[in-house]
Amino acid sequence: MIQVDITLTGDGMLKGLTASGHSTRGELGKNIACAAVTVLLRTAVQTIDLNKKIQMNGEAKSQGDLDFRILGVEAEQASWLSGVRDFLLKGISDIEREYPEECALSVHVEED
Repeated sequence: MIQVDITLTGDGMLKGLTASGHSTRGELGKNIACAAVTVLLRTAVQTIDLNKKIQMNGEAKSQGDLDFRILGVEAEQASWLSGVRDFLLKGISDIEREYPEECALSVHVEED
């Protein structure tokens, strides 16, 4: 099971994400749900990392594990980061709906 935990701030901004696990179905490297989650997460993290007005840190300790946190966002980038949040929430929730035995999404709100 792929578990994706997204953390939002009290006002709904993306604060961080943790993902772990692998799909339990199919051959390693040939699972649609796993590939889809991987592409969404990599694209989001790499896109955020390219934006020099957003500070973040993160790591992928091993295959199937990802952890990142947003450390700071310049005010004019808040709506841009909201778009990344929406992209992640929509994409991962769609995968969870289509492959409920392979992917689970949880969203937590962290008060500042």
